[in-house]
Amino acid sequence: MKCISPPLRLTALCALAALGFSPSLLADSAVVLETRVISTQPQFYHGWPTLTRRADGGLWLAWSGGRDSHVCPFGQVWGMTSRDEGKTWTFPQVLLDSATDDRDAGALETARGTLLITTFTSLAYEPVLKGALGGKASPYLPEGRLDAWKAAHARLNDDERKAELGQWLIRSTDGGRTWSSRIPTIVNSPHGPIQLKDGRLLYAGKELWTQARKIGVCESKDDGQSWQWLAEIPTRPGDDATKSYHELHAVEAADGTLLAHIRNHNPENQGETLQSESRDGGKTWSVPHPIGVWGLPSHLLRLRDGRLLMTYGHRRPPFGNQARVSSDHGKTWGEPILLSGDGKGGDLGYPSTVELSDGTLLTVWYESMVEPRPAVLRQARWRLPPPEAPNLQRFVAIDNICAWPNLTLLPDGSIHATVFGKPSHGQIAGSVQSWKSLEGELWEKVGIPAPHEPDTNRMNVAAGLAKNGDLLVLCSGWTNQKQPQRPKQADFRDDILPIWICRSPDGGKTWTQTKSFPAPDPGWTHYIPFGDIKSGADGALHVSCYAGEWVNERQSTKTKSYRAWHFRSEDDGATWRRTAVISPQGNETTLLHLGGKNWLAASRRSAVEMFFSEDDGSTWTGGEAATAKNEINGHLLRLNDGRVLLSYGSRVVGKFGVLARISND
Repeated sequence: MKCISPPLRLTALCALAALGFSPSLLADSAVVLETRVISTQPQFYHGWPTLTRRADGGLWLAWSGGRDSHVCPFGQVWGMTSRDEGKTWTFPQVLLDSATDDRDAGALETARGTLLITTFTSLAYEPVLKGALGGKASPYLPEGRLDAWKAAHARLNDDERKAELGQWLIRSTDGGRTWSSRIPTIVNSPHGPIQLKDGRLLYAGKELWTQARKIGVCESKDDGQSWQWLAEIPTRPGDDATKSYHELHAVEAADGTLLAHIRNHNPENQGETLQSESRDGGKTWSVPHPIGVWGLPSHLLRLRDGRLLMTYGHRRPPFGNQARVSSDHGKTWGEPILLSGDGKGGDLGYPSTVELSDGTLLTVWYESMVEPRPAVLRQARWRLPPPEAPNLQRFVAIDNICAWPNLTLLPDGSIHATVFGKPSHGQIAGSVQSWKSLEGELWEKVGIPAPHEPDTNRMNVAAGLAKNGDLLVLCSGWTNQKQPQRPKQADFRDDILPIWICRSPDGGKTWTQTKSFPAPDPGWTHYIPFGDIKSGADGALHVSCYAGEWVNERQSTKTKSYRAWHFRSEDDGATWRRTAVISPQGNETTLLHLGGKNWLAASRRSAVEMFFSEDDGSTWTGGEAATAKNEINGHLLRLNDGRVLLSYGSRVVGKFGVLARISND
């Protein structure tokens, strides 16, 4: 789960109605934090850049450098990197230099960590050179540079120059230290291919040097080493795709839809971006249609919160770059957001954008400015306001209890809450209670899953549904009775009570208790349940429990460390067995079934850490923090659109409350 959104503040008590909560995400005005020139060689024209962010947070920027002008024979593919999210950049290096003009550079890091740089070769400078040889001046050919142009042109003869035309890609498997020879890619577009979640690479573009000059997509199933034609994008009736469709870019939306944007120069919607969609992995595409955006070409990015962002050049007043946001997987796009508007003319644009670790956005484009004269690379760091959840209501659901609520959605659509029913952090006697609500606003107490014994409490729970529809609650707690092996402890901290297995066949009204659960290891406390009881693909039930390792159990109930385990039941919750350690140092841990044998766990330490299992909980890997320090006690929910919602509490001073993040992968 690498792709996690910035935190969203939940202003309802139990936005816990995270039982299907999928808010509309609204676009708003950007706040541009900084704009500056980042190219360092003002003697050259810099054009058509692409910015990409690597899995380790590093940035790669590729563009066409070493140029005299927009059209010339000197173009090379250049690249530079940043390790501090664009604050500083390395000195440029030449990645590719053919014997003719190397133009627009795309950049991508694949899921395997391979860097890909795309480009195409061009002879567009030839008419300028021929005109100059005949005495015709051109703004593309600077004064005093004709001899250099002639020498560069003479590197190849006519046949060699035509043979050099192509669409190309180079690969690096060592972080950009070395690069492969050129690989043909069938199509080209300024910002290159994209990574799909199924492992394929998809390249939306145009055949530049064939007679057909088809518009469509090709794919690679071997990390960019070879490419195969996949599908043609149909032509809108009345359009000429060969002459007037250009410079595509694609994105995979959170719902799996593929979108391709097309630069359009047909009379209808001239200068606008058209959009085509595929819902079968790129095999077929819809007829391109306008989306109400004047500007081109577009770069597409899926944000961590699931929204789509398009950035594009705006080559009429205000000259500059703009952005728009889609909150519905590309069905509609919001109002334009101005990123820059101080350009002198139309020789600018081709912006591309990445999302930084703090949720701000970094956009890089090229621009011919008044000074310095040749085109430069500019970048803007900016931010959108976080998506808001409209119409959230905040209210007290159940008064005068400490709670630790666990919510279960029942088959009839009602909500069951398992809560500790006393106004104390477990330091008075009390029982876990069952409460029920139709919509989460009005609650009714319906039962007691685990009636406490004298001078004890039952307060720690995991809850969920058995396969037969029964409510299941695993419940432990604390005793206030002095234990024979050690001195009296603080109130209700004399010992952790063994887990009871509690079961209700009628939605929480009546309960039975089975007072049998696996014993702990020597030197460890009894197990404490937490989170949801979940069903796997094979029908087994799964839950997490944690325990603490005693410092000296003959002196006190203090523990020196915790450990969270995975437990499994093959008889619909009647008995349980321990299978594996989830988090070697975690405590309160919740599980989510991702399908098949795949599981996700959110475990509490000083932050919420994520763990993964691909074998039904037999082994677990991970441990990467998904929240900041003191943002803890996570809950995981699979939303209807497939994304995963992580909600958690914030105990950070000045930030107390309930927060959430969304993962798209």
